[in-house]
Order: sequence, then structure tokens, then C-alpha cells
Amino acid sequence: MADQVTSAKASPSFEAPIGFCGHYEVRLDNAMRLAIPAKFRDVLETRYRNDGSRLILVPGGKKYLRAMPLSTWTEYQRELDDLAKFGPKGRDVKVFLYGLMAECELDAQNRIKLPKALCDLIGIERDAVVAGSGNEITIWRKHDWDEFSREMARQLPELLQTLEDARTRKSGGAILQE
Repeated sequence: MADQVTSAKASPSFEAPIGFCGHYEVRLDNAMRLAIPAKFRDVLETRYRNDGSRLILVPGGKKYLRAMPLSTWTEYQRELDDLAKFGPKGRDVKVFLYGLMAECELDAQNRIKLPKALCDLIGIERDAVVAGSGNEITIWRKHDWDEFSREMARQLPELLQTLEDARTRKSGGAILQE
């Protein structure tokens, strides 16, 4: 079965400064290749230029994968190195992530091949969701994305209030009123 991506072509001039945003349902082919949505390819080409054809894949938690351009991975790598300095658990996280990490090159059809170990880790088989997260892409099993979205929608008012409270405390309590 051919790859399927539900997406509209977006203007690179708008998307590149924002980064990866939006989410798209995709279907992996029999070789576990995932088509990168056109909107995300525009960001890769415009914002990441030379790094745009290579993505680093690592686990992002129990339910999704993180796909990062090389320059984003380099920043994350520094954070991992710092984490590893804080004891055995930090080193274990670093070893685990490096052990499952994969470097993927976009093929001529703008697909990446997902390694079996990473697919098995999150339980992805065919139907997936590719979601933007600023400077990286997340890859979810469709069912897990739907569940995550419902839960986040339920929690959103409380989370936004928590963020607003933190912002207000940081600004010294000054609140602009119109």
C-alpha cells in the first residue's frame, strides 16, 4: 500500500520561523517507511537547509518518537551529556537513548524508514500521527495520539492557568489591564 499523508501545501515563509506545527495522519508502508508531510518538508528545507534531509530518531517516552534535524539533536545531545553527569540514572537514560537512536535520511519520495526497535517500543504498526513540536517532529501510534489529545484538551484550562500564574509571578505580579 502506498504512503498516505493528509496535508495541504503550506507556505514555507510562514512555517519556517514557527517550526514544525500541526498534526497529520499518515500510514506506514509495508517497509515501515513514513512519508514526511509537505508542510514539515518545507520547514526542513527552509529552516534547516543542509540538515533538512537527515533526521535523528529517539524515543520520546512510552508513546511516541522524536525526530530531530541534526542541529536540534546537537543541542539535545549536550543536555544528555549534562544529565549523564548526575549519576547512574542519567547515564542509563543516555545509554538507552543512544542505543535506540537512528539516523534517517529522507528518500526520493520524502520518506524515512522507522527502525523495528523503535516501532516495537511504541507499538506502531501502520496508522500513525506525525505532530509538530517546534524544533522537532513527534511520531505517534494513532490511538495513542487520540488518547493524548483528549487528555490534554481536558487538562488545558488548568495547565494554561498554571502557566499564567507562573508568568505573573515571574513579572513581579504586574498584570496589564485594559
